[in-house]
Amino acid sequence: MKFQKNDLLEAVEKSLKNAEELIEEAKLLKSHKKFARSYTLYQLSIEEIGKMSLTFNFLMYDDIEDDLQCKAFLKNFTHHQTKTKISIGLDLIFALNSDASNFNKEVVKNFLNKSSKENINISNNLKNYSLYTSLIENKFYSPSEIITEDKVNDIEFWANLRLEIANSFFAPAIKNFDKLYETRKDFNKQEAVEEGIKVLGKILAFN
Repeated sequence: MKFQKNDLLEAVEKSLKNAEELIEEAKLLKSHKKFARSYTLYQLSIEEIGKMSLTFNFLMYDDIEDDLQCKAFLKNFTHHQTKTKISIGLDLIFALNSDASNFNKEVVKNFLNKSSKENINISNNLKNYSLYTSLIENKFYSPSEIITEDKVNDIEFWANLRLEIANSFFAPAIKNFDKLYETRKDFNKQEAVEEGIKVLGKILAFN
């Protein structure tokens, strides 16, 4: 399957809009103490933000006419854990482009913790637990027994942060895509990684 630039840009815009709507609806459910399904929508919004970032990066850095790269993109586009991990990665981007502070230190710590494969799978399991009666260690649990208000408060915070990051970066990036695309050849990945490591060290050392 071949993709067109405008179609992919439209997909980015639609994913961002859908993430906003999912968060709005999650807040409504939370206000009525429907915590289990509120949690579901917050997690889906996080995945949608990851999908948006995945699509934008595919368009920016990959060959959208290459069959193998298109196949890899489509696989990731529908893989829940991959989208969650990419969304969590926005936390790190936010921290690395902000001043060192206690808040950013906590953001980085959260990224290092939640981006592990084990914790990505836990996030995906909690999404399923928020929807279905589940069998865990030979005992059945309803969603309301697993998904607490505290769990919803936590995921709400991170979903809102990632939406804010996405809005601040992707909305202008879409409008200025052609200019950004022309500058991508000047991007030095090795230099960016080395600089990122330096900034990360400063953030983690902040008191």
